Amino acid sequence: MNKRQSPLKNAMLTGLLTVSLAGFTAPVFAETPAEECGEYDQLCFAKYDWVDGEYVQDADCNGDVNIVGNEISGTWSSMFPIATVILKIGNDKVPTQYDPETKSGSYENNDGDISHITFCYIKPLLATGVNLTAKVVGNKVKLELTTTAEPDTAALAILRGNKLSNGGTEIDVACKFDSAGTTQNGATYKCKDAVVGDTYRVLETEYDGSVIVYDEVTPE
Repeated sequence: MNKRQSPLKNAMLTGLLTVSLAGFTAPVFAETPAEECGEYDQLCFAKYDWVDGEYVQDADCNGDVNIVGNEISGTWSSMFPIATVILKIGNDKVPTQYDPETKSGSYENNDGDISHITFCYIKPLLATGVNLTAKVVGNKVKLELTTTAEPDTAALAILRGNKLSNGGTEIDVACKFDSAGTTQNGATYKCKDAVVGDTYRVLETEYDGSVIVYDEVTPE
């Protein structure tokens, strides 16, 4: 049997291949929330998709925003300042930027239904010159936390550590401070812990929920 393709058969195969390629559409990959906010040199605080008549939070971002409205218009509020709100309508993105950042606002679109809303924030600068002292006074511990600057810190806390027999350490909050970025030139925080812990350390919590833990100190 002759295994060579006839000119007619080759032409038919080429025609079929041409038709198949012409009808082929390359997949379009949607941007992630991080990429959307990254276009503005910002980070994703929260993203909400419009699903079955309500806004559903996307797990890619950890922040919480309260939205009152629908896929056309509404209002929003947040515990932390937002720099950019991005509405996604079809293939279009409609950003609204706030300078300075704000904790509330509104959105409206008359050109189509909103598929999702992304909230972006400016990466806060970390507290600097963080120092903690812990002194035992009777059956309590006197704690003093100082910073040289807190340019945009969400919250600070002092953690108590108690060492366990299994080699682990139990961590509890001895006291916490809502600094909210108001102490640009540094500050001093004082409190007393009614329990004498084995160690103490400072916890800094950022707007997106990520944390920074500083070196531990031992009560004197």
